[in-house]
Amino acid sequence: MATDTTTVETIRGNMESLVRGLTPSSRTDLAFRAAVQDQDFAELVEAGQFKPRTFDIEDLGSYAATEVSDLQKELMRTTFEVRIAYPKGTDYGGGRTTRRAAMDMIREDLHLIDAALGIRGAGSYSAGQTHSIRQSKDPIVETESAWLLVLQFDVGFYRTVQVAANTYTGVADFALSLSMSAAGRRAAVGTAAISASATATAAATRTAFGVASISGALTMTAAGSIAVTDLPGILGAADPGQELIDIMEFGTAPTLMWDCTVASGADELITGTDDLSDKNSPTKQLTDATLGADVTQIDADSEEMEAASSSVADITTNSFALLWVGRFDTTATGNRSVVGKRAGWPLNGYEFNAPTANYVTFTCGDGTTNSTVSVNVDHGTTNAQVVLMLYDATANSLEIYSREGSSTNGVTFGSITSTQLFSIGKNRQPSARYRTGMVALWDTSAAESLGETERSNLATFLGYE
Repeated sequence: MATDTTTVETIRGNMESLVRGLTPSSRTDLAFRAAVQDQDFAELVEAGQFKPRTFDIEDLGSYAATEVSDLQKELMRTTFEVRIAYPKGTDYGGGRTTRRAAMDMIREDLHLIDAALGIRGAGSYSAGQTHSIRQSKDPIVETESAWLLVLQFDVGFYRTVQVAANTYTGVADFALSLSMSAAGRRAAVGTAAISASATATAAATRTAFGVASISGALTMTAAGSIAVTDLPGILGAADPGQELIDIMEFGTAPTLMWDCTVASGADELITGTDDLSDKNSPTKQLTDATLGADVTQIDADSEEMEAASSSVADITTNSFALLWVGRFDTTATGNRSVVGKRAGWPLNGYEFNAPTANYVTFTCGDGTTNSTVSVNVDHGTTNAQVVLMLYDATANSLEIYSREGSSTNGVTFGSITSTQLFSIGKNRQPSARYRTGMVALWDTSAAESLGETERSNLATFLGYE
């Protein structure tokens, strides 16, 4: 009998990663992207609020009777349904928007997904998974607004039967086999000795951190997991870009990534040449227990961290993503530019802003037209925030994601440029005091594939959600 066990959640997460990583045969600019987790996929399709190749994976819960079992594990079978949406009216290649063009693309995608998730993809199965066989015979469904590719896979896997739970507080040595996902945990296989001030020296797969220190009261199970809060660990990794890829489970490192936990300015970690300098003395290395780091606090109109040149963070593609990790220490009373590179109004450039209520906005403009998207974000609380913003001129969309929700808006312009300096801070009116630990920018078409799943992975890893 197989020695590994797994869970439905692990299998689904692996399947999502495999689909997101596929390179389409046609319209390669339209990447596979997972639907936002808190949205009903059918409602999303019905409302037409999706991009081509938006997909969803669901366990239908059709569990067959256990075929093999012992005191530790049992062999299970269930059905996973993969649904990919293709909106009508889309250019499906060569300017064609016809049904035939859509069917050509859908059948190409069917072959790719079946090869990745079905029996030909056995080498990529989750540990503990025994098989995955496609069942659906007529997989293309037409609705009023879209075509759907619906694939069902019969999946077998071993799951744990008995999990002995034990709570350890203080000093306690114990042997345990640990399985931890990249979305918030460290993978470790082997034996770990853990105490209130101990060091886990299990065979960790994340070598950037080396030895992981674990302390405090730990609640563990035989297939246990340990939540890790480690913003400095990300920023201090040997390869912080790769570290972010591993945590977010997203295949491209940011173009630029700033560490705002340092004593002066903000160190740029990817190129190492685009650091930000302090202006008008923002509070540096302020210990913030919620963010789990010594962060930078912006608390006045003129305080900021500023780039030396207007070429820094100047957008060169028609799609980019902006990520901010921090929290609002007080409630906003007027607009404050949190992060941005903008001039004038209508805005020429882009800006992440905290308006006068408990929400934030992301605005992009070409100097003539603005487009803004907003989402709720708690102000004046201890809630840490990971806010992800996306601009995609190809798909004509502007998106924003926070722990409280998400929002999407359309754009009517293409490339955006700005001759201003990129900065963190420097507001337009008195507003919320806020603290920043990290800012990252993806200036690449791959940013189109970022979304709520990747944002949530990072927030969960940091222990914020």
